[in-house]
Parts: sequence; C-alpha cells; structure tokens
Amino acid sequence: MDLASQSQLGIAMAPQAAGTGNVNGNTIDTRGATNANFTLHVGTVVSGAAASWKIQQGDASDGSDMVDIDGAVQTIQDTDDDKLFEIEIAKLRKRYVRCVVLRATQNVTINGCVVRQTGLRTFPRSLPTGVDQSIVINS
Repeated sequence: MDLASQSQLGIAMAPQAAGTGNVNGNTIDTRGATNANFTLHVGTVVSGAAASWKIQQGDASDGSDMVDIDGAVQTIQDTDDDKLFEIEIAKLRKRYVRCVVLRATQNVTINGCVVRQTGLRTFPRSLPTGVDQSIVINS
C-alpha cells in the first residue's frame, strides 16, 4: 500500500508561538475515513510548564459540540523539547475531530500538528487547505 494515495494528510494545527494559553486546532472533516492519526510536534518547553494535548470529536462543522474522546490525551513534560507525540483514533464515531493543546504556568511552543486520515472509502479526495503536493514514486 502506498500511503499517499490511500490516505489524506492535513494540517490539524498551525505552529503556535510560546505561550500559556490553550489552543484549539483546525476542525477536520473525516467524511469517508475510518481512522485519524494525529502527530503533534512540540518545540521549546520551559521548565515548570504544565501541558497536555487531546483529541475531541463532534457532529458540528464549526466545532461547537466538540467533546473529549476518552483516553485520547497525553501529558507533555517540561523536558519534552522538540519531541513528537502521536494519537490515533481508530473507528471514528463522529464526523469532525480536532486536537487541543492545553498550556499553563510556563511557555510551551508548538511547531504544529498534522493529521493523516486512513481507511478512506471515497476516492479521489482533493488536497485539503495547506497541503501543496502529494506524490507517489515507485522505485
């Protein structure tokens, strides 16, 4: 299986400057997909920072009914500078999902978050906003 033609890549959260405020990611439409894999790239985490991230789901495209998915949360330690975190939601139950980063006490920089939808039931899918190119090379 070639991943590029069998899945959909998207930007779940743009880079976020150092800060202590919570950040909601983009609302992702998962119509036609069965799974969503989120990868968060954390930048600098100041000593003493209290941070975590989670995945939410809902039925409204504006994100107004988002609720946390049980178990879809990870703690970001204050020693987790420049690390990747991953949460995969298998068997999506709601049409829309998003990541949320919770930051408190000290600055945490977020380099961004991407989502890859898999188990697609509809083809072809157009590239989402923010994705410029996707190619498959056989070598």
